[in-house]
Amino acid sequence: MKYIKMFLLLFIASSAIGQPIADYKKYKQLTPNAEAIVSSYNADLKITLVNDKIAVAYHTREEFFYLGKNVNGYSDRSIDYSKFYVLKDYQAYTLVPSGNRYKKIMVDKFKKNDFVENGIFLDDQRELKFILPNIEQEAKSVIETNYELTDPHMLPKFSLSPYLDYYNVVFTITHDEGIDISIDTLNLGTIVNKHIITKKGKTVKHEWRIDAPKKFNYESSGPDAHYISPQILFRLKSYQVKGEKINVLNDLNDLHKWYCNFISQSEEGFDGFKMLSDSIAGNATNEMEKASRIYDWVQKNVRYIAFEEGYAGLIPAKASLVCKERYGDCKGMANLLYHLLRAQNIDAHLCWIGTRSLPYRYSKIPSPAVDNHMITAIKVNTGYLFLDATHANLPFGMPSPFIQGKETLISDVDCKGFILAEVPETSAEANNFYDSCAIQIKGKDVTGSGLAVLTGYTRMNFTDELEDKSYKFLIKQCRYFLLKGNNKFVLDTVWLENALDKNKPLRIHYKFRIPDYVILIDGEYYINLNLDKVSIPGKLAVERNVAVNYRYKNSDESVVNLMMDQVNKDQLLPPDTSMREPFYYFENSFKKSKNNIIRRQKWIKNQLMLQPADFKQYNNIIDAMQKNYQEQITINIKLK
Repeated sequence: MKYIKMFLLLFIASSAIGQPIADYKKYKQLTPNAEAIVSSYNADLKITLVNDKIAVAYHTREEFFYLGKNVNGYSDRSIDYSKFYVLKDYQAYTLVPSGNRYKKIMVDKFKKNDFVENGIFLDDQRELKFILPNIEQEAKSVIETNYELTDPHMLPKFSLSPYLDYYNVVFTITHDEGIDISIDTLNLGTIVNKHIITKKGKTVKHEWRIDAPKKFNYESSGPDAHYISPQILFRLKSYQVKGEKINVLNDLNDLHKWYCNFISQSEEGFDGFKMLSDSIAGNATNEMEKASRIYDWVQKNVRYIAFEEGYAGLIPAKASLVCKERYGDCKGMANLLYHLLRAQNIDAHLCWIGTRSLPYRYSKIPSPAVDNHMITAIKVNTGYLFLDATHANLPFGMPSPFIQGKETLISDVDCKGFILAEVPETSAEANNFYDSCAIQIKGKDVTGSGLAVLTGYTRMNFTDELEDKSYKFLIKQCRYFLLKGNNKFVLDTVWLENALDKNKPLRIHYKFRIPDYVILIDGEYYINLNLDKVSIPGKLAVERNVAVNYRYKNSDESVVNLMMDQVNKDQLLPPDTSMREPFYYFENSFKKSKNNIIRRQKWIKNQLMLQPADFKQYNNIIDAMQKNYQEQITINIKLK
């Protein structure tokens, strides 16, 4: 399920009043390195009672000022709308410098287009695409919109992009006195210059004035913009009609009740799924084995296709239809899984949840803004197993990586009640890559054989890449995954064990060579046993002000066993190294026996998001790894 959002690009302007040269000097001094800035941004929300019913009007007006010479890329724009956000009026134009004034050039061609985002197959959201004329240095562009909202459960939020410079921002929400509004803010901190509340007659008005909020630099592996963008979120709690209070989203009970209205439209008896669920469960002797087989069947036999069309983005497709058509979105697949499990008397529940792209929680904001996904949960003792069948290679009992740590709204059977629960974060050790190899020196080459064992999300990621691929592709993928020593690494042979059973560790058997890896000087051989040094993570820029977001926690263990005829008794080994922080752990150790030198290395990434405050210590660990790999682990092997 996807909460219907408004993604209005920040392109709207003010009037043609002003002088181009003066405006350019002003904003160039404020933001000397910016190509474009938002010189004015207004968003206005009005909520009134009309004929005892809620009416919502939403107006936006934004102005861009162009400071750079390479600003042609800002010409292609769009305005979004949907059945929930009905576009009533709009205009777009460019203000081009003309002497000491601006000349207005209107956009006269708009093209209707389906909105496509993140692979969604059918979405109610639409867009008007257009090209702003004459976008150039010292010009302005304006886009203005007016909407009518058709469902008061889904009010818009006021939000600023964290990657743009803003000036003259004004947000207002006006509502009748008998309408109770909840207001939540995120990432505003101290940037709000003014928050003014006024009352005139029976009307209440909130106004926020913001100027030059903190701007973040766009960074790879950063969190979703929702985590850092300044936001004001609204929720219509209730309203009065002739002395009667009518709840909309007063609390979590109202949200659950609203969602249950959609669930009721796809209700079916569990008995109709008994024959199919019996055939899938087969001779399974306990509930967890039955649940695992049913989950596996849905994963293998139902194709995930995101499907949203108006309220169809909120109503699960009937389980029987999903089963017949063999495809469905997250809601439909969760509903089918729920019915098949219930047909086996397994205590299953439908759940609403937001992915990790959304920073909100039901316990703070009981609103559709919190969630964009649906899963199924099984009650086990005092806890739950969270099942998401939309991912074909996800092991049974593991939540999807993108819902870890998120609060979920778990509905009772027949929507009689609900509870809140938090999806656990999968431990780093559960997502393990263990690689052990035995090597020998032959001239200047290294030859060896090894076994890699992959579990959890690490296994899932690897097998995702292998769907319907050839052996040639398998060799290529395994070479990238098992790369050792340097780029001369040759993977000669590879074969997989448990490749078709996602609930078992994947075992990769392989043989390899590394030509010219060993150095020969004065009759002595030198070899670096840190064969996996090529996988050292990069350091982070300390000036970066955006956290690093990881898909999941994971651990990596490597063992290299150098086999020889005999190890010299006086053979020196590098000292053991270890560094431990809450977010990262690293260790490297050496051991010798009569015929072997064994190097063991392990590192653990133990957080889903690394904050800027931890970057310095993180870099210290990377420095230690690099020093350990490159300076301390050359071993002198004297030939007999």
